[in-house]
Amino acid sequence: MLLIRIIVVLSVFALFLPSCKKDKIITDSSAKLAFSEDSVLFDTVFTQVGSFTKYIRVLNPNNQKISISSLKLARGNASFYRLNVDGVPGKVFSDIEIAAKDSLYIFVEVTIDPNNSANPFVYQDSIVFETNGNIQDVDLYSVARNCYLHLPTNVVHLSNGGTFSYGSLPCGEIWNNDKPHLVFGYALIDSLCTLTINAGTEVYFHQNGGIVADRGGCLKVLGTQSQRVTFQGDRLEYDYKDVAGQWERIWLLDGSDNNEINYAIIKNSFIGIQAEPFAFYEVGGSVMAQRKVKITNTIIQNCSYVGIYSRFYKIEAGNNVISKCGTFSAYLFWGGSYSFRHCTFANYWSEETRTTPSVYINNYNSAQNFPLDSAYFVNCIIDGANAGEIQLDSAGVNGMFNNVHFKKCLLKTQLNTSNTTLFSNNQLNQTINFKDIGNNDFRLNSPSPAIDFGVVLPNYNLDLNGVLRDANPDVGAYEYVP
Repeated sequence: MLLIRIIVVLSVFALFLPSCKKDKIITDSSAKLAFSEDSVLFDTVFTQVGSFTKYIRVLNPNNQKISISSLKLARGNASFYRLNVDGVPGKVFSDIEIAAKDSLYIFVEVTIDPNNSANPFVYQDSIVFETNGNIQDVDLYSVARNCYLHLPTNVVHLSNGGTFSYGSLPCGEIWNNDKPHLVFGYALIDSLCTLTINAGTEVYFHQNGGIVADRGGCLKVLGTQSQRVTFQGDRLEYDYKDVAGQWERIWLLDGSDNNEINYAIIKNSFIGIQAEPFAFYEVGGSVMAQRKVKITNTIIQNCSYVGIYSRFYKIEAGNNVISKCGTFSAYLFWGGSYSFRHCTFANYWSEETRTTPSVYINNYNSAQNFPLDSAYFVNCIIDGANAGEIQLDSAGVNGMFNNVHFKKCLLKTQLNTSNTTLFSNNQLNQTINFKDIGNNDFRLNSPSPAIDFGVVLPNYNLDLNGVLRDANPDVGAYEYVP
């Protein structure tokens, strides 16, 4: 019996031996840390603005507890980086223990003070670890850009509980391409004022940001084929390059009749361009009183809701690509006046199931009808993942329009196209053969039914990429290049 008790006691004691060993701090100079990354790269961040957060994992691969006697940023308190070590913020830490085979997380952010350079520059620092006399480090790199910062100065509390933040721009404001522009909230173009955005300018929006034109306000986007104006969200890391809904919209809220958007790229927004009167009671007046926007040589893509949203507006559009939108590529309702020439509507939205058509046209609501002066599509492609990509929703006799017309277009539709008032000389439900739908490349491959199918149109002798159209122009925004 005594022998049995001794064996039991020794067995229990033996069970505790490894545990006691693990609890002991290892002091051997050969014991080192391991890291999930040996360097951390922050994609382009804007000066003055805090970055997104990245993290590294610090691992103790040893069989005993280890103590980090010093953990600090090499630049110390002067560093633009900020650390959070297991929930504690700071730039210098000491005596941090990591259990055997365990790890801790270090979260890293950066806010870089502006410099006088308009060009991107690299800001570098490192996290330095001292353990048992060993010095190890993880390098930190940030590509930084100086920018013009536009901040909201006013907040309107909405009836639905939300807020609308905006800052009024000086009348006659001009944005140039010497530095990017970063907008928080909405940049407001005041009544009867103009915002001009010159060729090559990059405009970035923080979440819920956008541009809005008040009554009579005018937006001039003056890009060129070689220097396009870009509008996108301010999350510049690679994982966000194709994430829709990062910012709100370009909103012509009433606006003027001289709005112009030429050679622009508008991407990753909620709505690309929204054009509408300020209030319901202003709708239903004469077509001549409508506000106007001219949209040419522009790409609108990856909008989580709508590419072009128009309510009783006058839109003249040509050489545009509107693609990959969560509901409609073009939502044209409550009447208006529309002209689309050499436009490619290609809605291959893949984030979730889309049941709406690419192009929707309507001239009424539950209270009244609205004048639809015209909706004219010529040399256009209307295509997408759905079987039917056009919906005509009219309050007219038999639900038909008298002033909507599709001519020399490639249409994906299940509508009855025998009505020559609406349709003439189109091709239906053909495979377009685009270059690369997955990468939003809607140039034409050969063979394609779009090649040589169009009719010559004045003022559209060049395609979206500046390629000369021949005597038998191709349908859509691009002329085929072998």
